[in-house]
Amino acid sequence: MVGLSTSALTAQAVELVCPVTSTRNLSGDVTNSALCNVSPGVLLVTSQSLSNLSGGTLNNSGSLLVTSGTLNNLTGGTLNNFSQLELISATLNNTGVLMNSGLLTGGPAATIHNQASGTLNNMAGATLDNNKNLINAGTVNNFGRVAIWANAAGSLTNTGTFNNYSGATLVGFGAINNSGVVNNAGGMSLVSGGSVNGGSGITVTNASGHTQANAGTLTALGVFHNAGTFNNTGAITTQSGATHGQLKNSGVLNNNAGTLALSTGSGYDFTGGILNNTGTFQLQRAFALGTPAAGTVNLNAGGSLNNYAALSNVAGHTQANAGTLTNFSGSTFINAGRLQNTGTVTLAAGSNFDFTGGTFNNAGTLNLQR
Repeated sequence: MVGLSTSALTAQAVELVCPVTSTRNLSGDVTNSALCNVSPGVLLVTSQSLSNLSGGTLNNSGSLLVTSGTLNNLTGGTLNNFSQLELISATLNNTGVLMNSGLLTGGPAATIHNQASGTLNNMAGATLDNNKNLINAGTVNNFGRVAIWANAAGSLTNTGTFNNYSGATLVGFGAINNSGVVNNAGGMSLVSGGSVNGGSGITVTNASGHTQANAGTLTALGVFHNAGTFNNTGAITTQSGATHGQLKNSGVLNNNAGTLALSTGSGYDFTGGILNNTGTFQLQRAFALGTPAAGTVNLNAGGSLNNYAALSNVAGHTQANAGTLTNFSGSTFINAGRLQNTGTVTLAAGSNFDFTGGTFNNAGTLNLQR
């Protein structure tokens, strides 16, 4: 929307005649600068633009369909969707306040662009379905459901602030690329891309230098890559599958009283990254401390490492444990390096261990239940 000005619009546009109570087909450039209600009518924008100007309030309780062209909600303007707002091969530019309390759909050739000064509120019970481009440089407050669909290569690009509140859902079937701030206190599910993606899953990237916080539930069936700082006080679970559930951390992952679970068949790559654990780190797959893929793992006081699979500390590596390291029945723990314990290490009944060639320096507690 660079270069778009109110004066340029008003000079060439006609004012929208309100209210809209039947089917109205707009062509050319149309503006609204007052209160306009679409109820129970149908407003069709088939070319060029409909612009809600500063001071204008556009309330849609009917159907607002933008087949092509542009829908602009400018700074100082308010666009309220209480029913159905659909973009086909069109662009929605928001620099004002957009409130969705109904169904907002971006079609397979549409772009929803919340600009730096814009606020997009997706209210409780509302749905925002994005099939192509959802771009946020401003603030998105999600209290309802936001879905990023992969069928038309749908994506969410966030350079602003995306707040996913308690009770809300952010579902990613497409790509979610974050170089801003994502605050998740609700449900954030990362789902494989279906037939178009060939089951290859999706990628969620938290870019270098940026911070993402999760206080809710993040279930990854695709690839989750943290290259910045990720603060987890909720739950992160990577699901199983040959091409699904890949957790990559090349930044700093702070598991602060949260749960980080690597499921059977999932993948991990912490190369160059740091995991600070004061929560629960749960292993249901093999994990090798001291390998490049493990990065740096700090098992801090107050944290727990729960091993249900195969945990190893490789030769030449020194691993400190100030928390609780528990090897459950059926698990295997191999220490070929140096383990320095100031916390608690538990070898449960039915677990297997091998310290051949390794060193165990214990200044804490060792529980042998076998």
